Amino acid sequence: MRLASLLVLFFSLTGCCWQRLSVYTDYIGRESLASFQIETPDPLLLNPPTGQRLIVKWHLPRDMMDREDLHLALALRFRDRTTENLYIPIRHTAGTYLYPVLGETYCKTGGILTYQVQIQGDGEVLEEWTHPLWTPIIELNSNSTDERLPSQPNQL
Repeated sequence: MRLASLLVLFFSLTGCCWQRLSVYTDYIGRESLASFQIETPDPLLLNPPTGQRLIVKWHLPRDMMDREDLHLALALRFRDRTTENLYIPIRHTAGTYLYPVLGETYCKTGGILTYQVQIQGDGEVLEEWTHPLWTPIIELNSNSTDERLPSQPNQL
């Protein structure tokens, strides 16, 4: 009887509250190989993959699957100030998407600096996860001149 009440308490506290979207990054290196952890021979230990990956997990209610054009919208900003935008269709209520930045690409970009991930459907944002350093980029048009600035300096 005590075990049954503990199980009911456990499921009542954990079973009904799923996080719809979670996103995080981790680094990939020698220590991330299973062969390193259990100390078995592996040729990859001599030249392990090096980099980073973005892990996106979602768990959506079934009624959300009825939306038109349901997809993940990823906006990534790398340490070298380049950006990449991805659109990944969502076909199942739960899933995981991995975005690896490995080897030469990791060395060139410096890895992922910040990101914003949205679940979009019917032309609207349904869920959103924003990295703490994320901020919209303000682009200035260097070819335009500001008419509010005087063309000649003021003379006193």
